[in-house]
Amino acid sequence: MNLRGHRLFLAFCATLLLCHDGRAEEKIAPGKEYQDAYSNSLQAFNKKEYDQALTFLNLAEKIQPGLPSTKILNGNILLRQRKFDEAQAIYQDLYAKDPNNIPVLFNLAECHFLKKEYADAKKLFLLFSQSNQGKQQTLGQYNVFLCDLLLGNDAEVRKTLTSLTPSAADPYYYFANAAYDYKIGNPDAARQYLGPAFHNYPLELSGTFADPLIELGYINLKKP
Repeated sequence: MNLRGHRLFLAFCATLLLCHDGRAEEKIAPGKEYQDAYSNSLQAFNKKEYDQALTFLNLAEKIQPGLPSTKILNGNILLRQRKFDEAQAIYQDLYAKDPNNIPVLFNLAECHFLKKEYADAKKLFLLFSQSNQGKQQTLGQYNVFLCDLLLGNDAEVRKTLTSLTPSAADPYYYFANAAYDYKIGNPDAARQYLGPAFHNYPLELSGTFADPLIELGYINLKKP
């Protein structure tokens, strides 16, 4: 089961929007040559061909320099390559220029999470949650919960778990309880929550919630 990489899906939405709506630095719509090079880079990225993705992205940069869409995808590639500090520098620069770029905020929080800087990650995930509604808001709340869990904030963890109930909209309830059981050393109980989490929700959505548990080593990719 291929689950890795779902947590960057928000950035793709932002990147595509930035190419068309004229926000921030992109006041001139990218030309066809740029869009073709960028599209080729994105396709290579989705195939995990990161060197090829960078080759196409560098071409896009030469065609039309300095576009945020290029920088975002560059950050995403670096993040997949686990070059966290380099990715973080790109996201920080983008977020400083446009604090309303919420997907960049998510990926900046992700950098801190992957670097095990959970207190910093929690602050940013909380901002992300407060800036969204629906599934994206819930995704932010889930990540805040994970940071509390990893920081040992037991009171906050218990408060969150007590407040959760199963929802048809998202698998937050299942993955939060699974994460807790994994953390306290009860993998059998955790797997009881993972069953409905993967069965009852689209793979893209369940994969987004599963990804941090894979990163933490709780979920085995071959045996979820």
